[in-house]
Amino acid sequence: MKKIFARMIAALVLLVAASSAQAQFTAGQTLTAAQLNAALAAPNITGGTITGLSSPIPIASGGTGATSATNARTNLGAASTGVNTFTGGQTQTLDFGEYRFRATSGSNLNGWRLTSTINGASDGTLVIQHSNDNFASNFISALTFSNAGVGTFASRPIFGSATPWDSANFTPPLSGTSSSIGGSALAAGACSSGTVSVAGSTTSMAVAAAPATYPGDGIFWHGYVSSAGTVTVKVCASVSATPTASAYNVRVIP
Repeated sequence: MKKIFARMIAALVLLVAASSAQAQFTAGQTLTAAQLNAALAAPNITGGTITGLSSPIPIASGGTGATSATNARTNLGAASTGVNTFTGGQTQTLDFGEYRFRATSGSNLNGWRLTSTINGASDGTLVIQHSNDNFASNFISALTFSNAGVGTFASRPIFGSATPWDSANFTPPLSGTSSSIGGSALAAGACSSGTVSVAGSTTSMAVAAAPATYPGDGIFWHGYVSSAGTVTVKVCASVSATPTASAYNVRVIP
């Protein structure tokens, strides 16, 4: 009986030594219940292969419940290495976070990135950038959104192969307003006139004129560029009449 008991103790010592890197016992050492409990409470597995399992270790026991990486990701709800479809909202909590897009070919150094400059001290901006040196240092910011929702293009965009008009390529209308013309009697065929300074106008340009107040029946008017930068407006009577005094708005058409 003593020999059997001694062998059991020896086997138990070997088991404890194999189960825990922290358990260091010597042959013939008397073990207490406290020592055994401490040694077996949380053994450290530092390597090796576990064999003899009849089924994968379930998630509840610290496993993945799968025998392949693909099934393990599915069971754990992890993203795959290919295309993923997310049904819920995704949040990236990170200062100066970014997503990068690269070709699978290592020789192609071009890429795009969507980067946010939000951080603990600033709302930042959201920027779409292109890089031709594998995101090393050369970046072209194609479009930047401010925290007010304003989008700024680095260069003039193209919509459906058409270039939009903007302040850089659109000439503002050449226009002006005359002083009051009329108010005096005119014989049939006679005219009154006034001038308007319109910078940029030339004698080759057309003029459209309109009274601020209707001058009356039998009265007609027209405008023309009489000299560079000056538009003349004439108010004439087709019959003897007194045109109502009025200022005239003019627009010069290049």
